[in-house]
Amino acid sequence: MALANLSVVPYTTGFGHFRSKVVPVTGQMNGCMTAPATLRAIDEWGRLQSEIFGPYGPLVWTHGDESCYAFNPDSCWSETCLTAFREYLKGRYPDITSLNKEWKTDYKNWDEVMPITFEEAVNTGNYAPWLEHRLAQQYVFARLYNYTGKALSVNDPGAKVGFDGNLGFNLPNGGINWWVLKDYINILHSYIGNSEEMEIFRSFIGPQHIAGMWYGTYGPTWQIGPNTVAYHHFFPWYSLFHGLNSTWFWTMGSPGIYS
Repeated sequence: MALANLSVVPYTTGFGHFRSKVVPVTGQMNGCMTAPATLRAIDEWGRLQSEIFGPYGPLVWTHGDESCYAFNPDSCWSETCLTAFREYLKGRYPDITSLNKEWKTDYKNWDEVMPITFEEAVNTGNYAPWLEHRLAQQYVFARLYNYTGKALSVNDPGAKVGFDGNLGFNLPNGGINWWVLKDYINILHSYIGNSEEMEIFRSFIGPQHIAGMWYGTYGPTWQIGPNTVAYHHFFPWYSLFHGLNSTWFWTMGSPGIYS
């Protein structure tokens, strides 16, 4: 690829898709995103991956297709995530008294503050503690990608990172808040059918971003969106005129008349 003057986009690993209230600390990369053991695993992974691909100057690193933070609406209640949650709240409320007034609680200090589950929010009608936890976890998700960029920069200085074809735009705890993510990742990316996200990318794209949408497949069966030759000639221009700077073609599919 390098000899052909083609850009390399390593498709390396995925993060998130959590399904539990407390995300376990496994010592592997896809454990709790604030756990020191997880971050140490990412450091070692970043060193190794960038040693392999770094010399070829990757255009960007993508950490998985259909990424999202969590399917569970309450992740994560680990001790390190609760610490991150409380630090987030200190930037949202001027003091504990203000938080108590909004939440209808009686905490004496920040260390006592706890989120509530979605079920508790529904049963009590008090959504603020649950919603603030969701907003805090969006930053946990975004900052992890910032961390992977630093880990990969060991052998690929200034490594750009992100993910493609997100899965969490409509999930309550999916982590897909592009207003937050744009400051921590370098890929703004979704599927062809999510036209609202194309408009978001058009609005938020900066010189540090690679922005595009999955489309493609010539074939009679499964495809991403329309699969005619005319449409595949149209979509790159459609993306360009919406301010995006890349197109991501899925696969050639079946040979024959559709090719």
